[in-house]
Amino acid sequence: MQLRSLILYSKSGKVRELRFRLGELNIITGSSRTGKSIVLDIVDFCLGRDDAPVSVGPITRTVEWVAVLLQLPDTRAFVARRLPAKGKKSISTAMLEFGSTLQPLSYEGLANNCDSDELRQQLGRRIGLGDVRSEPQPGSLQAPFAVHLGHAVPLCLQNQDEIITRSILFHRQGERDGGARLTSTLPYFLGAVGEDQAQKQHELTAARRLLRRRQQDLQVAETADGRPLRLVCLR
Repeated sequence: MQLRSLILYSKSGKVRELRFRLGELNIITGSSRTGKSIVLDIVDFCLGRDDAPVSVGPITRTVEWVAVLLQLPDTRAFVARRLPAKGKKSISTAMLEFGSTLQPLSYEGLANNCDSDELRQQLGRRIGLGDVRSEPQPGSLQAPFAVHLGHAVPLCLQNQDEIITRSILFHRQGERDGGARLTSTLPYFLGAVGEDQAQKQHELTAARRLLRRRQQDLQVAETADGRPLRLVCLR
């Protein structure tokens, strides 16, 4: 998946498009505080993140929608997200369209047709991300979760502050649960864990949980019946 262009739609209906060259190194240069860093945040937002890509400022006062045109292996995808309303920090609605000759839509053509979860799932399937569940390590308080496009984004993007920070290697690694999610999903993205293996691991974990509950029920029943408890070692 490659980025063909990034598009800004102002509240007055004006459109500004920043185009990229496919298969080449694209470098964005300019003076400080001119919006270079926001490009990465907008891409992150358009790939399914719900948090607003920008704080209150010139962009939020003038821009209503942000969008990206993506080149997929066999088609193109146009993703548009309306920025959160004033006073809100996140939004889950999105617009997603596919087409082999698709171009950025006009301001009048923008309309939400999905949410961020569906956006990540549909884009993920288009680039080969299957329906895989990640199982945390035994003893971890982290709940199981489905691997999706949002977990691949930190491996592909990196902003300026993250590049110069020695303790951070991946995008959003310093956020809450960011490191744990990277640890859980990295083996899948590296190809060390296949979809079938991940599914079998999920089924095994679920079976162990069910066995543990049944053993606890048995111990309670035996205690009530007056018979001695049988100690069972779970692995």
